[in-house]
Amino acid sequence: MAKKIIFIFSFSLLFWALPSVSQAGLLDGLACVKCGNCGFADIATAFYDLIVILLGAIGAVALVYFVWGGTRWMISGGNMERVNEGKSIMINTVFAIILAFSSNIMIKFFIEDILNVNMEEIRLGAAGVCDEALNVTQNRANNAVGCTSAWEGGISCGGSCGGINTSGINTQQCSDASPALTDLLTCLTQGVNNSQVLDPSDLIITSISQDIGLATCRDNWVDATCVHVRNSCHYGGPAKNMDGSYAADLRSTHLSDSQRDVIRTIIVSCHGNYLYHPPSDPPTHIHISAAGCGGT
Repeated sequence: MAKKIIFIFSFSLLFWALPSVSQAGLLDGLACVKCGNCGFADIATAFYDLIVILLGAIGAVALVYFVWGGTRWMISGGNMERVNEGKSIMINTVFAIILAFSSNIMIKFFIEDILNVNMEEIRLGAAGVCDEALNVTQNRANNAVGCTSAWEGGISCGGSCGGINTSGINTQQCSDASPALTDLLTCLTQGVNNSQVLDPSDLIITSISQDIGLATCRDNWVDATCVHVRNSCHYGGPAKNMDGSYAADLRSTHLSDSQRDVIRTIIVSCHGNYLYHPPSDPPTHIHISAAGCGGT
């Protein structure tokens, strides 16, 4: 009777493990599924992950049998038949556990060293490569057609202000930032976080593109409605970039000379352009732009 109970319990563990395997989303963890370019290395990695789960379940079952064998031995009451039975069960389960762990090591060795498959790189690195490829495709589409402000309709530039606060503008202007400007603003934020004289709250963006619309001033510039000059980096620049704004204006009236110097140093280290408009050249602000704009 006890054997039947252990048998049923052990196989219950295995049947419990199988749905867990399906829920684990082994294939979903591979970036190639999203990219649609799975190869042999990806399949080998998924196969190994499946084997590890199954070997883990087998190890768990063996452990249950080991405990059962020990219990049989302890309650044998000196009955040599039960003592030998308990010892036999424990010895067999030890071999089963050793076999499970050895199989794991051997399979991993075969896949990584013999087949030369870097499974960790496939799990961690490929997703970023796929996302990057998708972003490149999107950026090319933006450049070909021309992205627009959220309220204009069309393709969004998909940018951000890098966590920097805005003031006096439509907050959705942040989405008008090109990938190059988004990277510059993110780099600026990181530099400010490491600075001794600046705080993130000191950074305030007063312009990314134009409240009337990025595409409006880029494609149909009118002096009366577009604050920035024709072909400004705020509209893609003289290089005629169509993937968003390449410039941002920062409020500077509350910043000291040393704080502005730190911002300039950070922007230059981030491979951007820095231009300060003092009170003698109103409106007073700091103008920064990403490389590739082709102007200011």
